Amino acid sequence: MNDAVAGLVWLLVNGLLAVAVWRMGGRWFPGDGARQRVIHALIIGWAIVAGAGMALGSVGGLTPAALLASVAAVSAGLLGWCLLAEARDRHGVHRESGWSRILVGWDSVPTGSGRRPNLLCMCWTAAWGVLAALLGARLVLDGLTAFPRDWDSLAYHLPLMDHWLRERTLYVPDCAFWYVPANNGLIGLWCVAPFSGDFLFALNNVPATVLLVVAAVELAKQLRLSPAVCHLTGMAVAATQATVRQIVSAENDVAAAALFLTALVYSLRYLRRRQWADAALGATAAGLLAGVKYYALGYAAVAGAGLLLVLLARRRWTDAGKAAVWGVAGMAVWGGYWYARNFWVTGAPLFPKGFGDPADVWSELRPDSHTSTLLQSGRTEVWPMLAEAVASAGGPIHGAAFLLLPAMLVWLGLSASLPGRRARLAALRRWWLVGVLALAALVLVATPNIVETAPGALDMLRSKYHPLRLGLCFFSLAVVGLAVMVDDLAGGVARWRSRAVGDGGPGVEQAPTPRLAAVRRVAWRTWRGGVFAGAAVAVVYQWYVHLQPLVSVEVLLLAVNLFLAVVLVALAASPPLGYRRSATVVILVGLSLAATWGCQALGQRWHRDYVAHYDGFFRTGVYAQVAELDPDRERIAVCDYRYYPFLGSRRQFDVCRPLWLPDHAALLDYLDDQRVTIVVARPRDPQAKRWYARFHGWISDHPDHFETIHEDSEYILVRTLNRPRPKLPP
Repeated sequence: MNDAVAGLVWLLVNGLLAVAVWRMGGRWFPGDGARQRVIHALIIGWAIVAGAGMALGSVGGLTPAALLASVAAVSAGLLGWCLLAEARDRHGVHRESGWSRILVGWDSVPTGSGRRPNLLCMCWTAAWGVLAALLGARLVLDGLTAFPRDWDSLAYHLPLMDHWLRERTLYVPDCAFWYVPANNGLIGLWCVAPFSGDFLFALNNVPATVLLVVAAVELAKQLRLSPAVCHLTGMAVAATQATVRQIVSAENDVAAAALFLTALVYSLRYLRRRQWADAALGATAAGLLAGVKYYALGYAAVAGAGLLLVLLARRRWTDAGKAAVWGVAGMAVWGGYWYARNFWVTGAPLFPKGFGDPADVWSELRPDSHTSTLLQSGRTEVWPMLAEAVASAGGPIHGAAFLLLPAMLVWLGLSASLPGRRARLAALRRWWLVGVLALAALVLVATPNIVETAPGALDMLRSKYHPLRLGLCFFSLAVVGLAVMVDDLAGGVARWRSRAVGDGGPGVEQAPTPRLAAVRRVAWRTWRGGVFAGAAVAVVYQWYVHLQPLVSVEVLLLAVNLFLAVVLVALAASPPLGYRRSATVVILVGLSLAATWGCQALGQRWHRDYVAHYDGFFRTGVYAQVAELDPDRERIAVCDYRYYPFLGSRRQFDVCRPLWLPDHAALLDYLDDQRVTIVVARPRDPQAKRWYARFHGWISDHPDHFETIHEDSEYILVRTLNRPRPKLPP
């Protein structure tokens, strides 16, 4: 299919999906504001796309057309149901109850003080707009108009998508990392499947990034923080190297953190309202989280355990039972497929980690892998290195949240017992936060690969980026906990005391004189403003540190243009300049045509520059040699980590990558079993785990088995001799 036509169809299906999930969120939660509905829509949409991918991939029908048709059919069905339900409402069949509007006040802005609230709202909107414009400009210039270069995307995230499309299934043993859960990868598949190449790969993490920010703000709101602190919390949580780097990659740590915070949001909502829809979407978020990657399984358990512990503490046995049923169902439906597939194929749901000698491939690959966790590293120097890594890859806010964790837990526990915490639900929210923070910390210290990938290497800690991304779920929650402390320092304690005094108890104080009251008011406002200003400066500084090395003149110009374009559209859409529906249709049609033209242009550039880019990036000529091979006659085994470029710009080459082979005989057996005709290896393996260190020697030492086609300082490309050839297609 032509990329322009594919782009138009894909945009139409996305539009249908967006309308359906937005209406669905409004139908289930009629009293919620825009922020909450964004969360609902993203979770429902994610579940639809992931569910369609898992259903098709489990039966061998994962084709672009089938994926588009499935998502379109489900979206149309949901939209039709919503429209029918709204039609019944107009005839008086349904009446909206008051409890469904319980959260609407959290999104509203007081209007009784003239223009000041509107000005404040505009300032926050402008701040978010500037941040979104900068990230959007980076997405366009370093993502959509560039080629993927980060390690994990080239090693398995993008290859997985291409293997899925080639094999039409989610079980693809040709990829060395076929076993990893990939709910976020299915979003990436949705972005690239309809097209001739993977040039829209950078859109993979856009939904996750939006969800991370919105969920952080909403979680702060659920904890009853002030509006300013809520906005600063959302900005601070996202101000990391992980967000800035993964906005243009296919990595999945931001997705895990976003789903974790979202599951916590729905936990608090269910704790307050005990509504089945909150439990359903919370379970969906937890299930999607469990299906993102292995370590996310622990954080999904934390989200569920935190809610259950609070419900059991309140002796809400029925509510706890319902929540447990929803949680198990959500985990099974939206995350269970990946673990069931692994168990069916290997007998180990967490493959390559097994339980028992035959199934435990991980222990053979990494004999001392337990040293890669903080819990079992056995070295005191890892903790200062971890603090330094978090402060570097996160910033001063994340570093402070990590270092102040013990004080944070004590503060939250004590604040839940203050006189102003008389409402049991308010106190339980704080105890709930203590519990989930402590449980998340346990998951952090047990997460593999935070310390190193080989015994004694400490390579992950020295990189500084990987500990933060692998612990992003915990560190994001820790920032929310730090925000609670900041809000308390900026006035929360005073609000509690005033509420306690207002109860008419024995703590009633004598009214101060007018002069003393004025002095107190000025002093308190100065203190409160200073705390907020300090927090805002820290957030701005943290974003500056992460964006400054990446922002060029081109990025700034594009960011300004994007910001102005959004402002103009918003002004044109608001009274008294609000345009009619016909003008809206014209604008949407124009944007759709521009997007389809953009897909065609991006596809042409992708195929034209693909080989030259990767030859230059890896300082080799091997990709030009591979491009001249006949895709229908060759099967290529790549004995290297970052093997994505060998698949070709159109996914035309049949490629496999062995995970690990112990000796030359195992290599020959692998080549025979896989009917390989071409082998690619590197002369050296710079990685600490050194899985491919000996492959070049095995090839060079056996000229009777291999014929060299190309060799340079980076790669050797050989043809197998006396090896079976694959059968040609009829």
